[in-house]
Amino acid sequence: MILYVFGMLAVKGPLRDVVEASREAVTLSELAQASLGGLQAAFGCSLGSFTHSPKNGTIELLGCTDAGALGEYHRHWFLDDPINESVRGYDQSWLIPATRLPNWKIIARHPLYAEWAPSKDVRYLLHIRLSEARYLQAGAVNIFLCRPKWETDFGRRELLALSHVMPDLETAVRRCNRIAAMSAHRVLLESLLEDGDDRARLALNLDGRIIWASSAAKRVLAASFGRECSLSESLLEKARDVARGLVPSAEFRFAAAGGETTASLNTCRAVTGERFVTVELYSPETRLPAEFRARFRLTAAEAAVLAGLSDGLSNAQIARRRDTSITTVRTHVAHILSKMGVRSRLHAGVLARAAM
Repeated sequence: MILYVFGMLAVKGPLRDVVEASREAVTLSELAQASLGGLQAAFGCSLGSFTHSPKNGTIELLGCTDAGALGEYHRHWFLDDPINESVRGYDQSWLIPATRLPNWKIIARHPLYAEWAPSKDVRYLLHIRLSEARYLQAGAVNIFLCRPKWETDFGRRELLALSHVMPDLETAVRRCNRIAAMSAHRVLLESLLEDGDDRARLALNLDGRIIWASSAAKRVLAASFGRECSLSESLLEKARDVARGLVPSAEFRFAAAGGETTASLNTCRAVTGERFVTVELYSPETRLPAEFRARFRLTAAEAAVLAGLSDGLSNAQIARRRDTSITTVRTHVAHILSKMGVRSRLHAGVLARAAM
């Protein structure tokens, strides 16, 4: 079935792209980037935003289609926006056109909607709730779509079209939240140090200086960078990007004794709260235990892709890590799911992480 929003415009294509992209998102920020553009194209929006509330009363802007207008709104209008209380208390639907709010006539007289919004080509507003939490409650995830004054208001056809993509967006939010919870409970630095020297791992301070290295890591570094166990400047620069929060994690590949080695960089905290960068060195295809690979008859390439799934990476991120195409990664993922007898990439990744 093809759905139509404005009499002539078919929205099946953009909305299908939103669904496909949402299935690969592993963070709320990725979901925001994957969904906003398609939704704006499908519904002729002049402005859109994707927000998250990490705790009650707060709002985190994860994506927007006009940074200038949204920045001005959050600086000067957000705290006094009369629609906040209306939407927060509205529990009859997860799709709320603003003009259907009981007090919309009063809200429309506010300077924000009478003067500022029209000047930004905004007249009609649609609120989309993607989590159980209501707007501005802890855990709330919301999308706001705005239409310009020369378009019509959001109506029945738009809500019908959105009802077909809402389940996928809600599932993506739950998946992203689960992955974020898993990341938040990663082992502390002290636990890392107690694990022993069987794995090639390092801990760096935020300046990139090595503060601890396992015996296995020292052997790899000595073979690759010399006896001082120093790191290359390129690897240190990746570590600094992770430390500064410019990227949530990073990969770096280099030649080492026995073949190519990958350095996987992430952050962890000590019990004091101090933040460090952890580095694990491995050959992608051997990161998973040999018995695990043999059990599911995984090829070297499939094992490397599964290692990426265990890190919560999207197909695009794995493709960049492997220096291959997204199509190839998708093929490997399909083979992995079939061999492991699981239905989702998240399930496969969780099983792989448990085996490591």
